[in-house]
Amino acid sequence: MALKSGKSKAPDFAAGIAYWEALPPTLDTVLGGLAASSLPLVDAISSRQLILSLFPQLRTFSTSHNPRPLPTLPTPSPRALDVGAGIGRVTSNVLLHMFIFVDMVEPVESFLQTAIAESSSWKGIKQKQKGVRFIKTPLQDDALFSPLPPDDPKLLASVGREQEADSGYDVVWCQWCLGHLSTKDLVGFLKRAKKALRSGGYIVAKENVCADNEDGSARDEYDAEDSTLTRSHQAWLDAFQAAGLHVMQDDIQLGFPEYLYEVRTYVLR
Repeated sequence: MALKSGKSKAPDFAAGIAYWEALPPTLDTVLGGLAASSLPLVDAISSRQLILSLFPQLRTFSTSHNPRPLPTLPTPSPRALDVGAGIGRVTSNVLLHMFIFVDMVEPVESFLQTAIAESSSWKGIKQKQKGVRFIKTPLQDDALFSPLPPDDPKLLASVGREQEADSGYDVVWCQWCLGHLSTKDLVGFLKRAKKALRSGGYIVAKENVCADNEDGSARDEYDAEDSTLTRSHQAWLDAFQAAGLHVMQDDIQLGFPEYLYEVRTYVLR
């Protein structure tokens, strides 16, 4: 059901969690039945290309056209946060190919437990070249970006390379999860994420986008099934502005099925 801005219902956190907890923790679940399509590969490749355009120093390969030595990775080690991380699709297929450390944040425990069980096969984990922490908490948690002691009950597991001291993130990656936040909670989350960025870091929001109102004003569509909001382009821009963030890049995702919502990737700082 589509509701115009000003009349839309705010997402209900408990209802959203209940929806996902009732579903099997599989790739097909988190991708809405599209696991066997080209979408996962197209999505992962475009996300990796975006990260390399933002952080060329993370390139781990040379080419015949560019035989120069690979750049030295910065210190402290490159670090990313994957919020609404689900079963680890973005962490395993995108972020671990670029970053040394990744923190996965997800409020649905069955998703995190599935990710923990599968993490030994992820890039660099068994060899302890990379490290991942699995953190069970919602994005509304005011302490989300605070240093996490080893005995914190929110930390379900830590695998691979031993984590360095918490020192902020080069990227806070948000994909297909911010619709679970009310506008107030979204702005609050973005403000906290901004403070958690290292110098030169970015917030990346890759989310569904519905059409603006005919006059160009913001609107959203409420989905009662999973208690989420799909925001229009202007609604996203309004939220980013309210959080004090600047849109550095704004790309429409290509190669997805036409019947899906438009997906935009916003690069923010």
